[in-house]
Amino acid sequence: MRNFWGALAFFAASAALAASGGAFSSAFEAPRGSEGSRWQRADSVNSPRGAAGGAEEARRNPKTAAPKSGGSRWQAGGGNGAAAEKSGGAKSGGFFSAPPDSKGSRWQRGVGKPAGKAYLVCAFKLEGAVSKPQAEFVARAAAAASAKGADALIVDMNTPGGDLGSTLEIMETLSGFGGLTVCYVNPDAISAGSFIAIACDKIFFSPKGVMGAAEAVGAGGGDIQESMKRKVTSFIGAKVRAVEPSGNPRRAAVQRAMNDPDFELEIGGRIIKKKGELLTLTASEAAEEIGGAPLLSDGTEASLEAVAKKISGGAPFEMEIIERTWADSSAIFVSSIAPLLFGIAIFLVVMDLKGGGIGVLAAVGFGIAVCAFLGMNMSGLAGYEGILIFAAGAALIALEAAFFPGALIPSVLGAAAILAAAVWMFGEIPSGEVGWEKWKEAAAAGIFAGITRLGISVCVAALCAAALGRYFERAPLFGRLVLKPCADGNADSRGAAGSARSAMRALQVGDVGVCLTDLSPSGRADFGGTITDVCADFGSIARGVKVEIVSKKDFNLTVKKYSGTK
Repeated sequence: MRNFWGALAFFAASAALAASGGAFSSAFEAPRGSEGSRWQRADSVNSPRGAAGGAEEARRNPKTAAPKSGGSRWQAGGGNGAAAEKSGGAKSGGFFSAPPDSKGSRWQRGVGKPAGKAYLVCAFKLEGAVSKPQAEFVARAAAAASAKGADALIVDMNTPGGDLGSTLEIMETLSGFGGLTVCYVNPDAISAGSFIAIACDKIFFSPKGVMGAAEAVGAGGGDIQESMKRKVTSFIGAKVRAVEPSGNPRRAAVQRAMNDPDFELEIGGRIIKKKGELLTLTASEAAEEIGGAPLLSDGTEASLEAVAKKISGGAPFEMEIIERTWADSSAIFVSSIAPLLFGIAIFLVVMDLKGGGIGVLAAVGFGIAVCAFLGMNMSGLAGYEGILIFAAGAALIALEAAFFPGALIPSVLGAAAILAAAVWMFGEIPSGEVGWEKWKEAAAAGIFAGITRLGISVCVAALCAAALGRYFERAPLFGRLVLKPCADGNADSRGAAGSARSAMRALQVGDVGVCLTDLSPSGRADFGGTITDVCADFGSIARGVKVEIVSKKDFNLTVKKYSGTK
């Protein structure tokens, strides 16, 4: 049985490798019916990896990744402009339809749009605690908006705060975006959220919006030492002044009043915040005119669409929502429970060590720890789903070979995962950031194409095995997978495995042997010189213990501890 799964894994791996080659060679070709869409070749995003590469380049440096001049991909005859013109507009030309000509550029803040061109607004939801996965998602959202040629990027915010490092990353990302950045406080921008809001060009509030309370605290939520607090407050204040886009000293002063309890905010002779307090503003308070201008807010709007209409100046606009991918959602969730997972992992490993060695519990504990670490970084893996599924399948097969020989379930799941990865890569199925409806359409066509190509690959592998099997038969590595006639005329495999299978036919229920390995639940046992794979009927059996065959089905033997006197 293990030889069968080994052969299956070999052919599946061959198909998957072929799939990856096919995927890489055709990743930049437009699929059928995708004229004018994001599936254009690399010239559609100024990157050798097409849309994904453009997103990664824009994540590292959104300014340089965004098309800005007449020499960009949006020139007539380049990119997907022709398809967009043919389809009658940006929206009908596909998900990544060509924006207006970039001369007189849309990337300049506040510059009006050419006549007849819709104002493109991209928006994404920043919800929950600010963390590393959130920062990765914001970077990818800004990159996607840049790749689409968005005039404005709206952060639909609802956060209670988060870690400082990720907050600074998000501030830098928004500061580097080539178009207009807008924060929509909906309803909370507390602590770290207020810093992110200040990094945007404009700040709008929902009717119940609240922003502020941004004093630095420890990782556990408690106070930090006074000297450290002064350093952090000074650093954050300088960072806010550096990235604050409007150049309005009032905004920086308001933000300081939100995070520095020793600062007194006074505007036009009116004390807004006294010493010893932290400033927190409601929507109406932020919009109150003080000294001839609103304190902080650019307006109070009831919906995201109303914000988009406001920033477009009443001109026609289009809005696209950038959704979280499965990787973003998973990483954010795992990050929130990572301490719990790691604690369980430590407990399992310690309990196994106390039991006298490293076994199943330790393996499970290490697996949980790895999942926790990888899960927190999963957000950066969006777009690599096929590779991840393939790696998971290979790991399951290796897990059975190393720890659970003969268990079958890990091998079956592993082989299925490898085949699914091949379909995923062959079909060039996109990640979830395209939106659910568009993903379903692309996935349906991609799965069909992937299965078709995988079928061709499997047929090619089978033909090669049939044609070249005689040569591989002489190679020790492949000889175990090739059948040859035995003396009795029946086909059997070469080597120890074939001999064991032949001898196993003589084994019967009631025969007694000795475990050569631990059975947990599978392993190997010796029955009077016949060594074969067996499986414990319940629990595990230690090495050296006598066992008795209790059932025999085909070539599968089930045993239990022997309690007799043989």
